[in-house]
Amino acid sequence: MNLKSRDPEIITGDTYGKLSGRYENVSMEYTGRATLLTTDQKPRQLWRHLTGRSEVADQECSVVIEFLSSRRAIAKLYCCDSLIDSVTLKGKVKGSFFLSSRWKIIPFFPIAFGYRKDSFGISLLSRNLMVDCHWDYRLYTPLGAEEGRGESWIFSGSLLRKHQFFSNCLSNGPSRSRS
Repeated sequence: MNLKSRDPEIITGDTYGKLSGRYENVSMEYTGRATLLTTDQKPRQLWRHLTGRSEVADQECSVVIEFLSSRRAIAKLYCCDSLIDSVTLKGKVKGSFFLSSRWKIIPFFPIAFGYRKDSFGISLLSRNLMVDCHWDYRLYTPLGAEEGRGESWIFSGSLLRKHQFFSNCLSNGPSRSRS
């Protein structure tokens, strides 16, 4: 199933608040294409797509997105009822909420030099979150060069019933109580 062929809801400066909500961390669906088939460019977890940080192994995690304005949002990673991490997302609304591009530079000149650029857009599709990622990289060494580019889409389900999510966590293991 190709997510790109679907028509996501248009997000404007007045409707960006619709993106706020709690979403499953593990994507319901993934599709993508890349110029290099040997590399795994499939961060199937919403948290990794939004922040670039390492994946969380727990399947019972969720991501809460709260918009502060049309240019800033806070993403929080929860596992059961515990806050694990939070990060501020910066971007702009233009049909979708486009996150500021992330750059990674490999500065081992003259041995190796390279970069990677990731661009993301988030939008809604049937009350679920759709993340559109475009990336490209280049690596130069004295023995040669490598480059690649690609795009991927993940579809994360909305967790509309907070009580149902936390009851699943409680039945799967002990929960920490807050004092």
